[in-house]
Amino acid sequence: MSRVKVDPAELANVWELERRYNAKLLFAEVWPNGHAMVELQPVADVGWYIDVWDRRARLVLVREEGGHVYADEVLELDPQMLHDLTTQVVCNDHGSSWDINRVYYPLSRESVELFHQLMAKARTKKNDR
Repeated sequence: MSRVKVDPAELANVWELERRYNAKLLFAEVWPNGHAMVELQPVADVGWYIDVWDRRARLVLVREEGGHVYADEVLELDPQMLHDLTTQVVCNDHGSSWDINRVYYPLSRESVELFHQLMAKARTKKNDR
């Protein structure tokens, strides 16, 4: 983790702040002297993460315009590749440690490479409506 002094105005766009530092914002404190201190957790990619809830792991894509989407709702994903990615991120990157927020961002180059391989094979789901 790292602590960085920033202009408080930068806190208005957390996505840009996280992208600039390639890290997740954990804590921010605005000081009366016109500065702010942020605590950041470096990650390998802020554009996606694995969400684990009720014994189910799902790949979540972070949208630049804001918000998140479960990848399996919009993409057809290779099940084995998704399993391999989930195992890499949760078990290898994080050592199977439990995250109270249930969010596991990738920490390694290997995770990012597996993600890109998965996305290369992914296909947009056809709208059934």
